Amino acid sequence: MNCPLLSVIIPVYNAEKSVLNTLESIKKQSYSNLQVIIINDGSTDDSHNVISEFIKDDNRFCLIYQNNAGVAAARTKGLQYVEGEYLIFSDADDIVLPDAYQYLVEEAIIRDSDILVGNYLKGDWENFQMINHSKIIENKDVFISQMLRGITHGGLWNKLFKIKIFDGIAFENGVNFMEDMLILIKILTKENVKISVVSEIPVYHYYLNKESQTNTISHKYLIQGDRVVENVSHLLKEEKFGEDIEYLKVNQKLLYLLNCDTYKVSIQNIYSEINESIFKMKIPLKYKILLIFENWGISFATSLFKKIKRIIQ
Repeated sequence: MNCPLLSVIIPVYNAEKSVLNTLESIKKQSYSNLQVIIINDGSTDDSHNVISEFIKDDNRFCLIYQNNAGVAAARTKGLQYVEGEYLIFSDADDIVLPDAYQYLVEEAIIRDSDILVGNYLKGDWENFQMINHSKIIENKDVFISQMLRGITHGGLWNKLFKIKIFDGIAFENGVNFMEDMLILIKILTKENVKISVVSEIPVYHYYLNKESQTNTISHKYLIQGDRVVENVSHLLKEEKFGEDIEYLKVNQKLLYLLNCDTYKVSIQNIYSEINESIFKMKIPLKYKILLIFENWGISFATSLFKKIKRIIQ
């Protein structure tokens, strides 16, 4: 089998406790023709030294430092060093599962895919679930629709790319929240992009612990999310994706609602153009009720919901 060079980009920020597990999982891959580009995004912990020691005897790995600028800028910098025919991303606190790269490259060659989407595990190391993409339709418009509706995750780490489809594509400077979905939509709106789905084995473990699930999203990231919504709305045709964009907006509205203890905002006025559509949307009933109450100016239900959620967690 042809063994093309696979480039891997890993942004790192203060990941001294987790990054070695990530790098070890990549080093142990059965597919060995790798270029692993690690971007230290201005870490203030010992990440740089930890990584340097780990990679010193393996010339497939390179470590590049930049002043802290966020994950989007780190990935952009990584793209400048890519030499491979194929590209994949990883986060510095996750695990690439055994034989993942071998499997993905082989399937990408067989299918001649521009984007290959694999199954993944989600959760902590002991309690996790398999996210199975076997029912995803291999049509880029359907895939975009599923991402906007939250049916399919927009993460980059379970997707293998032909590097050529990044021609003319750039991460949005200063957008470090929902940036994965935005770059995917930029790619998928190009002409003649072929997307395929493989589901024989999971390829990635997306580490999500209880603490990370309960963290409050900062106002800075919510504002960045608004920029993503604006960009997506400009990229996609209203007549084809109008209803899907409404789902994206309602999900963003929910993020404001569930994090508004910290910031005093009027939920009713955020994406007010979709307020009347919430009644007919297929979203969890508890969130639909909260949004409707907020639109009526009744906020006690949200406060009660948050208190109950904190108690049961």
